[in-house]
Amino acid sequence: MVDIASNIMLADERVLWMAQREAKACTRIVQCLQKIAMYRLANGAQVYSTYSPNIALEAYVIKATGFTGMTCTVFQKVATSDRTGLSDYGRRDPDGNLDKQLSFKCNVSNTLSSLALKNTIVEASIQLPASLFIQKQKREIRPADESVYKLQLIAFRNGKLFPATGNSTNLADDGKRRTVVTPVILTKIDGLNLAS
Repeated sequence: MVDIASNIMLADERVLWMAQREAKACTRIVQCLQKIAMYRLANGAQVYSTYSPNIALEAYVIKATGFTGMTCTVFQKVATSDRTGLSDYGRRDPDGNLDKQLSFKCNVSNTLSSLALKNTIVEASIQLPASLFIQKQKREIRPADESVYKLQLIAFRNGKLFPATGNSTNLADDGKRRTVVTPVILTKIDGLNLAS
């Protein structure tokens, strides 16, 4: 499913826009990707990851008591032969095809590990603070939280699966539709209510 969704992201933006408008196709694809990770974790896995050229997916089972923060970086590896032209390195090969697979590297702290990301191009990153699972309770001393949560991270190379289908013409100059061309990271934590 991840490879299929990755290939769908190569489709023309107009086709994806129409599919979303008429049948919520892009939304349903993203929901399927979210279910993949949750099913794997529900079957006893503590960590799950899968990668494709346009999508990287990781999921973790996390205990609230031991969580010290997490930094996750989306990257693509660069072969040593590609490093000479690194400043001119694009996301496409000479034929215009996507040539590198997206991957995640997550560190269990709020620091980046430069050694782990050697020979890579960083596409995006997200930091989850150590205080994420600390509940705000006034004047109440509570025992350590033994709750277990399922953290899900999905990175998309671009926003093609998130087309604007509403009345967004007022947001664009000269009535042109705008699209997201930067990577998109979807983060979901099952079982956590972030209401303050």
